[in-house]
Amino acid sequence: MAALAGGVRGAKPPMRVPRWLARLLAGDVVVTMMTEGRGFSNAKAKRELGWELRYPSWRQGFKEGLS
Repeated sequence: MAALAGGVRGAKPPMRVPRWLARLLAGDVVVTMMTEGRGFSNAKAKRELGWELRYPSWRQGFKEGLS
């Protein structure tokens, strides 16, 4: 996400830090939160509330929000 935000704004991509170094500096919990996939579903909101997406993907919405 940070790379996409930087690309939209014309900034350099974020610096990468080796996982072992990040664990040393920030701890296991922080590294796990920053590197683990956290999937979720909006199916229930669509089904039960009739909710419709404004943008077909988070990437498109992110670009629109930054512009």
